[in-house]
Amino acid sequence: MIELLATRWAYATFVFVMATGLYMMIASPNLVKKVIGLNLFQSAVFLFFVALALIVRIYREYGTLDEGVLREVVDD
Repeated sequence: MIELLATRWAYATFVFVMATGLYMMIASPNLVKKVIGLNLFQSAVFLFFVALALIVRIYREYGTLDEGVLREVVDD
């Protein structure tokens, strides 16, 4: 499980920040905390888009998303 999270840290961060922001929006009666939660949720969505953009760029550059093949190409 730890190895899976280590290789997909961007997605784990996305889920954590999104869940934190969603919890703050739902659980808090304070409007300032709701706005902060909304900001966290929005940041998580931006992080997800940036991760999708990086993946697309890597695929276009190297033609694969296989981690082993990418390591071989980068090491050469």
